[in-house]
Amino acid sequence: MSQVVLNISRIGCSDVIQLVSGSYIRSRLRVPTREVAVLGLVLCLLQVMDGILTAAGVNMFGVSAEGNVLLRYLMEQIGLIPALAAAKCAAIAATVTLCMLATQVSWISRALKGVIAIYLLAAIVPWTFILVSGN
Repeated sequence: MSQVVLNISRIGCSDVIQLVSGSYIRSRLRVPTREVAVLGLVLCLLQVMDGILTAAGVNMFGVSAEGNVLLRYLMEQIGLIPALAAAKCAAIAATVTLCMLATQVSWISRALKGVIAIYLLAAIVPWTFILVSGN
């Protein structure tokens, strides 16, 4: 706690003005590279697709068709659409946060690629197959 107070005490008047105006925060954030922005966009689109496919699957087969125990519990407690909306909004917020941090953490772009591959193999392809085959 004392270290935080010490660091805050070193902020000058111009820093406070920048902090209040929002330019302080904007000047500290770096714009992600084109690759990271594309990866983030792809992952966000996969989240939306997964939400649509999950809604279709749960409507067709019931809540028990959802493999994620936490999501299944939320669906049972608050309903299909609110649960999916909350989960997908949280996932998209996490994706945006990771993309913003990618300029400072070198491995995030590789992690985004891995998450995209996992989402395709563990969510999009299986739900698509299940819905097309009707099993």
